[in-house]
Amino acid sequence: MTKKKSEKKEKKKQKISKQLEKKQQELEETTDLLKRVQADFENYQKRVEKEKEQFTQYASLGLVKELLPILDSFDLALKNSDNEDINALYDQIFQILSSKGLKKIDSLNEKFDPYLHEAVMQERSEKPNNTIIEEMQAGYKFKDRIIRPSKVKISKNDGNTKDNKKDDNS
Repeated sequence: MTKKKSEKKEKKKQKISKQLEKKQQELEETTDLLKRVQADFENYQKRVEKEKEQFTQYASLGLVKELLPILDSFDLALKNSDNEDINALYDQIFQILSSKGLKKIDSLNEKFDPYLHEAVMQERSEKPNNTIIEEMQAGYKFKDRIIRPSKVKISKNDGNTKDNKKDDNS
């Protein structure tokens, strides 16, 4: 009888041990799931905060884009006139827009950069290849985003070097 009781106890212990292992595994899985859900939620909070910052930072972008044609008109008026009143008004408007994050892209005599410039013409020049020789329309950045590339004329240098002359004489 003792042998049977001891076998029953052993089987009961094994059964309880298996149940305990199963419950421990379930607990580990649930803990892992909870950790993943918590990490996802923290990532969500960070993403929402970042989106909120970007929205606040770029809230005036639409208005600035709408004002670019007006700046172009001022540029054209300033090129065709020496009116100091127009110049002062342009400076005031540009100063306000600059304080909000608008920056004019420097182009003249710079190396052509397809991210900042749009080449609309190419002309032979003594300047190195792909040097901007004329700005047709100003380009602008708003904070770190390019909102309009500069439309430019770039140089094309035939490069009459000794190597090219040798090829012509051959």
